[in-house]
Order: sequence, then C-alpha cells, then structure tokens
Amino acid sequence: MLLVLTVSWLRFFSYYLVVRSISKLLLTLIEMIGDTLSFLFIVSCFILIMSSIFATLYQDNYPEKYGGLAKTVTTLFNGVVA
Repeated sequence: MLLVLTVSWLRFFSYYLVVRSISKLLLTLIEMIGDTLSFLFIVSCFILIMSSIFATLYQDNYPEKYGGLAKTVTTLFNGVVA
C-alpha cells in the first residue's frame, strides 16, 4: 500500500516537470532535500563519534549527563539544538 502511494505521488509530481516555472522550483526543492540529508548524515556521525569520546572522558565526573552512550547522545544533541 505504501509503495503504491509513493509511486502515485511521484507520478503526480512528474507531471509538473512539464511546466517550466514549476519544474525549476521542484528540481530546486529536490536538490535542497538531498543537501539536507547529506548534512544530517554528517551531523549524526559527528554526534555519534563525539558521544563515545565524551562518555569515555566524562562518565566518572558527570554521570547524570555522560553516564552511558544514550545519555551522552541526548546531552550532545540538546547542546547542538540549543
């Protein structure tokens, strides 16, 4: 069902590629989504690597923030967002 719905939406948007002004906008949005996904992949790799380092260094000093890997990822994610 999900596959049929996805294909239907892709077919629907492919009709907009015929109209010149809308096709430029649609292609720009697709490129923006691709760039955003690349950025999110890099940020998640960075947070994962840094959380393992922070958990190793600070788990004894600050166990409420860096006690385990899940707590450390949450702490670093909150630091990136804030």
